Amino acid sequence: MKQFLLAFGLIFVLVVAGCSQEDETPDTNTNDNQETEGQENAGQEENAEENAEDQEASEQEVKTALLDTQLELAELVSPYQQAVNTYQGLLGDEEAAAEDVEAAKEAALTAATDAQTALEGFEVNADLPTEKSEQLNGALDSLVAYYGEVQTTIEAGETDFATAQTKWDEFQASIATIYEEVGLIVPDMAAVLG
Repeated sequence: MKQFLLAFGLIFVLVVAGCSQEDETPDTNTNDNQETEGQENAGQEENAEENAEDQEASEQEVKTALLDTQLELAELVSPYQQAVNTYQGLLGDEEAAAEDVEAAKEAALTAATDAQTALEGFEVNADLPTEKSEQLNGALDSLVAYYGEVQTTIEAGETDFATAQTKWDEFQASIATIYEEVGLIVPDMAAVLG
């Protein structure tokens, strides 16, 4: 009986050892597969990183082009807006001389007319994607309409610029949307252009 148990024990050990070797062979193949998959995943991660870097560079280019356009717009419009602001400021000043108000009124009227002409010829930065260019051109249309309303108000001899202010608010809202979409801080265009 002892011999039988000894023989049975040896057979059991050989079977267990044989089964464990059989399990190790697929593990080696699995490790090879895992290494291959790891290399493929590393390649995919590198591609994803390159795409992310390209997208980040593209987003940075859009931001730069947008800020360049803002600077060009400020340089173009600022003198006109300052004349309009001066006139509006004098309207609220009871101590202002009538001659000063009249001179500011004429300067503002000329500025409003000239601003419309200048803005109609304004070129949006070519580095902006088509969608952003169209959005910016829409915002500029609101700015042109603002100056048109300023001109109309002054020519009518009125001092209520509420309609013009509505057009300015549309312009500011359009600019805010564009800047928010690209992740820039929204500028106060009254401060930028004034």
